[in-house]
Amino acid sequence: MDILAADDRWDIVAEMLDKSLATTGAPVDYLDAAGTASPLVDALQKPPGLLVIGSTRQFTLDEAVAVAHYADMGGRILFLCHATRDYAIRLVDLNTILREFGVSVSLIRPKNATLLETHPITASLKHLPEFTWGVNIWSGVATPVAKAGARPFLSTLESDNARIVIVDGKTLLVGTKAIRSPIKEGPPQPFVPLVEAAIDWLLENHAQ
Repeated sequence: MDILAADDRWDIVAEMLDKSLATTGAPVDYLDAAGTASPLVDALQKPPGLLVIGSTRQFTLDEAVAVAHYADMGGRILFLCHATRDYAIRLVDLNTILREFGVSVSLIRPKNATLLETHPITASLKHLPEFTWGVNIWSGVATPVAKAGARPFLSTLESDNARIVIVDGKTLLVGTKAIRSPIKEGPPQPFVPLVEAAIDWLLENHAQ
């Protein structure tokens, strides 16, 4: 996982993601980005079962090429896109990699009713509450899976054996101390089941 950051609520995102990944039984390793110019290049020499990349730092073109190659070899990738207004430049940094897949992300998607498209990720999910403002996913090739109104906040890409999920990181923040849940009854973090279903889809039929 390349999501190490102590600011902009990334500590909470990481904590929530750890809990979701724990349900899969897969081992989790955090990438230490210090000390090398392109840490993902080195890390992907031994391809992981699932690669998680967050909008927490600048990425090099070499890293973008390495991630694209990992996907070409049948990799599974979860892009966690999160930034408040003060850190919006980090979404631009993440686009260095996302543009390899015909995707870009940006602020600000307005708050709106959550709409779920027909997809294996949403098959077991029921109605989800209104989703807060955040990251919008722009793409002419990705499949929108969950939208706030007309704006996607979770999209997928799939080709051959590769699977990719791009999701607004606020799905892991709603219902925590960072963002109050919009509902009084039901799961305390109502969008976590969506993320966990996305992780299950990513790992489906894939050797760990």
